[in-house]
Amino acid sequence: ILDDSDYYTREIEEIERQFVEYVQKIAPDIGDDTALDILTEYGERFGEHPWLDGDYIVLDNEIDKLIEEHAKGECA
Repeated sequence: ILDDSDYYTREIEEIERQFVEYVQKIAPDIGDDTALDILTEYGERFGEHPWLDGDYIVLDNEIDKLIEEHAKGECA
């Protein structure tokens, strides 16, 4: 039986998984660790963290720009 802590942990893991997938669709050369760093920066920059709405992650519209900035930095 799951308690609130288990549910929260699973939700965070799913958000991270979906976020990494999303980042790698936009910039395939970005690794998992860098994608998770972008997730942290996302929260700091936009003052919110992604959340699940049903089965899908919800992100600010500016996230693509943030991912592209990181991709350019890694390629430079």
